Amino acid sequence: MAIVPDAANPIILAHLTAWLQSGADAQHDERVHEFGDCQFLLSRRPEGGVGLSLSISSATPESVQEACAAAYKGIARLTNEPLPGFQATLDINMRMLSRLPPAQQEFWIREIASVRLAVTSGPLRYLNHYGAAKLI
Repeated sequence: MAIVPDAANPIILAHLTAWLQSGADAQHDERVHEFGDCQFLLSRRPEGGVGLSLSISSATPESVQEACAAAYKGIARLTNEPLPGFQATLDINMRMLSRLPPAQQEFWIREIASVRLAVTSGPLRYLNHYGAAKLI
């Protein structure tokens, strides 16, 4: 069995987990940089909502938005206008997450914290889904 490193960003994972468990409504913004070309802005809003804006310089805005829309359907939605300097902004539905069983909460929080992997592996999923074997 191969050991696969955890793709979840530990800072985003820690904040989302704490906010889900505490239910606190304090406003908080944190900028996170990952691997030099990936930048996040994690925002806790006073009304309890959470936003995750992201920019990955090696990806097009369209590919970022498509990957996020496919990966987080039902748990997070893309805003119509991303924040300036970012390719996409997700509104994370913390109320829905809080109603899920603990195992599903952990799964979705880890998936959201792994957004870089979801975006950068999007083209591979597309090829796999639509028949990469036909290209050979």
